[in-house]
Amino acid sequence: MKSNKRLFIMNDGQLMQLGDACVSMIDRDATELSAFGVDAAVRQYIVDKTQTFKDMTTDEEDAGDVMIKTEAKDKLKEQMKITISSIMVRVRAVFGEKSTVYLRFGTKNMHTMSDERFCRCGKRVVRVAKIYLAELASQGLTIAIINDLEALVDQFDQAIDTKEDAIIERGIAAEERVKLANELYKKISEVYDYGKNYWFTRSEAKYNDYLIYGK
Repeated sequence: MKSNKRLFIMNDGQLMQLGDACVSMIDRDATELSAFGVDAAVRQYIVDKTQTFKDMTTDEEDAGDVMIKTEAKDKLKEQMKITISSIMVRVRAVFGEKSTVYLRFGTKNMHTMSDERFCRCGKRVVRVAKIYLAELASQGLTIAIINDLEALVDQFDQAIDTKEDAIIERGIAAEERVKLANELYKKISEVYDYGKNYWFTRSEAKYNDYLIYGK
């Protein structure tokens, strides 16, 4: 299982700034840090990781994407409820609410059904409505109405998957952000530890430049 625990207590924006600052420290103290193996490759590693981290979507963006897809799904669900209700009022008029035909549609408590159960309900209504179309035609039910519902059901089915995919993708993105951030922070910490070690007895001001949390 992947760890989603951060190795640092700063926010993402601060880590990005720290990455930029670390590159500046390497440029300024290239000679001193070279004794610890901090070379052009290390500098480029930090540059690349920092830029990649900056380019990644934020969790706020990913959460917004989930919300947008959820709203689209819910809108389709409401449209389905309206269409199904318009069919069931016709079924009730022709067969009665206590009839086995009415019960066959399985729409009882549809307003509290989960998305998955409601999707199955919609598919069932389409199937059964086609069976009794001739009897319900006198109440204005047409194949066009049934086909419109069928299209809504298909769209709703896809919208459920799209929303779930967005949730999964958000989780994956969060793990990738943490993984990259930890890698970047670990390398920066190494460089800053070297900087503190070198400047500890040589320059208090430069030593302080390598303090990440003020210590």
